[in-house]
Parts: sequence; structure tokens; C-alpha cells
Amino acid sequence: MRIETIDDLILKLNVVFDGLGPLEHMSNDTGYSIIFTIPGKNARSLIENLNAKQRTDPTLWVGTAGMSLYTNRQENWSLSIKSATRMVECVATVISLHKEYFEKNGILWPFG
Repeated sequence: MRIETIDDLILKLNVVFDGLGPLEHMSNDTGYSIIFTIPGKNARSLIENLNAKQRTDPTLWVGTAGMSLYTNRQENWSLSIKSATRMVECVATVISLHKEYFEKNGILWPFG
């Protein structure tokens, strides 16, 4: 399923994270992304759960010890996750809407 809107993204996130913890403090201030937290998790174990349940493709994750990024260009969305105290902070983006925002505001899109 190709993600085209924030509503599509929310539906996708609910499928991806189903059973892995509630999505808390969901915010959509940008028009192209969703910011939320998942309590009681750390980023590494969360990624392992997502991959084990085949909700994400393990080959599409990149990252460092502090932050990981999942980018699925075919489905038009990305997810950035970072461990914080007793939670994981997440930012999910509709890639085409994010790129459109950059272009509309005269900002060079840095991701090719």
C-alpha cells in the first residue's frame, strides 16, 4: 500500500505497531509527519520485534547507536526512532509530502 496522506500513515503505523505498545502523544503539526512515543521500550528491541513480526523489511533500516531510520520509498514513508528514558521517540513521515513542503519553501531536498 502506497502512503499518500497523514491518514494513510496513521493506518500504516497502527498496523506496524499493533501489539507492541500504545502510540502516545501523537502529534501532526507539520502536515507531512507524525511524532509519537512508545512507552517502556528501547529502540533496538523495538526494531527486532518489528522485523521478527515481518512488519518492516530488515534491509531498509540504517542507523547508529543513538538513532535508527527506516525508509520505504516504494510505500512512500519513513520512520525515525530514538531511545529515550523509558520510551522510544518516533517520527514518521510521508516522503512525498515532506519533499513537497521543502520545495514549496525553497529548501533543497537532501534525499535525492
